[in-house]
Amino acid sequence: MMKSFMSRFISSLLFVGLVVFAVFIAPNWVFSTVAMILTVLALYEFHSMVEKKDLFVFRYFGIILGALVPIAVHLRMGGFIPDIEAMLIVIICLFTVMVQLTRRD
Repeated sequence: MMKSFMSRFISSLLFVGLVVFAVFIAPNWVFSTVAMILTVLALYEFHSMVEKKDLFVFRYFGIILGALVPIAVHLRMGGFIPDIEAMLIVIICLFTVMVQLTRRD
């Protein structure tokens, strides 16, 4: 029990250190990369839980669209793409979530 606690405690300290580094010290592209990786991991976990409930899910489509959101926000802030593209990606992601949650199979 104590070994499990210590391993979780150490991993959470490393995670908090990574987040503090990405937010306050590192350049913007590092923060965007960390945000994208965390988004992909969270979406993968979410889709896994939904599939365990025997619901159909667009797993890879949802993960790819979810990964595009931090990338689009980073590129918009860098001035590479206009504001409308980032907004469209967010709308598409929200639409996909609504389709997933209202689907009856």
